[in-house]
Amino acid sequence: MKKFYLIAFLFGLLFVSCTPEKDVYNQLDAAKQPYHTSIGYTLTAADYSTISKYALTYCPTTHADSAYAKQINTYLSFGYTHPVSNYTFAMSKFFATTFLAYNAGSTIALSYDYTDFRTLVTGNTATTTQNYYVYTATDGTVPIVGAAGITSKILPYISSKLVSLTPVDGQMMVVEFPYQETTASATETRDAFFYYDGIVASAWLYNNSKGYALTLADYALMGNGTGQPGATNYFSGTVLPANYIPKLLKNKFPEAVAGDTRYISYKDYSLTETHLDLYSYDGTNWKDRTTLTTQYAQTGTSWFPDPTIHLTMAKSDYQMLVDYAGATTNDSIKGYYDYLYKDDEFWYGASAYYGEFQFKVASRTGSYTASGVLYPQDPFGLYHTSATDKNYAAYDTPIFNAHLQAGLCQLLSLKYPTLKPLDNGIQVYVVVTYVVYTGATVKYTCTIKCIGVGQFLVVPSTYTSVSAV
Repeated sequence: MKKFYLIAFLFGLLFVSCTPEKDVYNQLDAAKQPYHTSIGYTLTAADYSTISKYALTYCPTTHADSAYAKQINTYLSFGYTHPVSNYTFAMSKFFATTFLAYNAGSTIALSYDYTDFRTLVTGNTATTTQNYYVYTATDGTVPIVGAAGITSKILPYISSKLVSLTPVDGQMMVVEFPYQETTASATETRDAFFYYDGIVASAWLYNNSKGYALTLADYALMGNGTGQPGATNYFSGTVLPANYIPKLLKNKFPEAVAGDTRYISYKDYSLTETHLDLYSYDGTNWKDRTTLTTQYAQTGTSWFPDPTIHLTMAKSDYQMLVDYAGATTNDSIKGYYDYLYKDDEFWYGASAYYGEFQFKVASRTGSYTASGVLYPQDPFGLYHTSATDKNYAAYDTPIFNAHLQAGLCQLLSLKYPTLKPLDNGIQVYVVVTYVVYTGATVKYTCTIKCIGVGQFLVVPSTYTSVSAV
């Protein structure tokens, strides 16, 4: 293509005799220069093989590292034990040899398959294994009979056994225990999924919505013939889970929608190992992989993962701002905290109740009573209302927007207090999506630059001013 442009350019010179010679050479040189671009790219089977070779050449330090690097090619994916972030040098080498002409500032949004295969280590003592708490209940209250027994016996038992551990919000634990459907049923080994709620309950909760443990009935459904899971009630190197589990999940979860994921636990190798695999639904089939995207940036010398953070504000983020307003020593902001419901504040305009920023003047002025005390929503008379100024909306608009931008930066300081401005020489930005209410809810996005450790500044050209009403 470049040759074509060059020929066309030289042909054009026949008709433009007044072009200075210096300009001609400048344009010829420009045709040979690397160029700046941003593209999306999806890895192919050949790419995984190439990256695996680079990883084996440049990245391994232990035998396990080498094994994981080989899995990139074996499974045509990155995975939980070998995430793409572990192979920065190998990826830089891949980009440098695949995209030769891309110069500093170019970015590539790389899409790749991700697999999450884990072998769970079980025992009668609570352990932390690959970010999963695993416990085998053997306290004499088992076998557990019926689903009700899981919450009535297993949950309080493991909660008492795990008091010395310090789980984080969202932590998952797989609990293995003997189980009977009824007292007359055969006893089987069953797994159940528990999640730690560190925000509301500060406790372990039974929740199988993100996980599913195969039962004896499930193995039977997948076939009882020779070489089928039901013949042994486990998988092996010849009876592969990926050949059976997707069809089972499609039958068991017909209500699934694209993007749904579930961790599936099953037995492998003569019942001696419990495995946990992540399956995702693409709208048609369940697969033992999901597609992730990581953006890489060219720094001028190497390719590195683009450190840009994308944040879509949830109600918990608005609540974080509300809580800050209620706890800050800045009296100007603290005075705008909602002491009645404690889920709104009127300085930044954050409403955790609705999950939005309020740009209606009426929602940020007036008063309310809490515990017998009258609180003005605008204690310092900062905002104008229709009662004081017929042009009140025009007056309040710049104030609301300035406070909103300050609120976004304050939120990032709360969420990312240790974030640094540069990552491998690349400027760090946070792209924030938030909602503003002016009578209707509208989503907006702006880019915020990290200017110091935990310090942020809105990039003006990316911010959309909203009119107060």
